[in-house]
Amino acid sequence: MSGVPQVLDRAFWGGVWGILLVMVESRVPRRPAYAYWIVALAFGALLPSLFAWFIVAPIKGKALAAGGDPVRLAVTLATNGAWGVGTAALYRLVLPHIRGRGTSANGTQEAQA
Repeated sequence: MSGVPQVLDRAFWGGVWGILLVMVESRVPRRPAYAYWIVALAFGALLPSLFAWFIVAPIKGKALAAGGDPVRLAVTLATNGAWGVGTAALYRLVLPHIRGRGTSANGTQEAQA
């Protein structure tokens, strides 16, 4: 077996999906408050899973959609959904610190006192 180690592959794709999640998150209305979490869960559960099932699997010579195995499908959806919620939670924790380091919410530099 050759190629990139699985941990590096997962880290790379987690970063790519995380960037996409942040781009989607910035367009989610703040009211009602639960909308943010529903979008994070749905994004995480659906987009990476569909990508893996219908794009990556055929490239690797594997069956589409985990061969239709309901347990594997459910585990993939649950795992990726948890990733979406966890990534969104970390983003919400880190975002105020990013904004507090001399960059305003609109991306312009603020004067440091």
